[in-house]
Amino acid sequence: MPSSAKISISLPAPLLRRIDRYCRATGETRSEFLRRAAIGSLEQEEHREAVRRYLDSYAAEPESPSEVEAMGAAAGAALATETWE
Repeated sequence: MPSSAKISISLPAPLLRRIDRYCRATGETRSEFLRRAAIGSLEQEEHREAVRRYLDSYAAEPESPSEVEAMGAAAGAALATETWE
């Protein structure tokens, strides 16, 4: 594991009690729990940002009617080769 840094954070007492209950039940340390929670939160935010950039890009340059028609034809051709059994 890369080097770690100790930090001090403030949490509302009810939240800390919930974390501690969870950690006692699972055997996970507070540090492990908070590290996992931070990673999950960051990954979720990164995913949201990637989706937002994708949607912005699509809104700026959506497919043309001819591209939609070509995709429909390609899908029809691909589906026509299925045996459907």
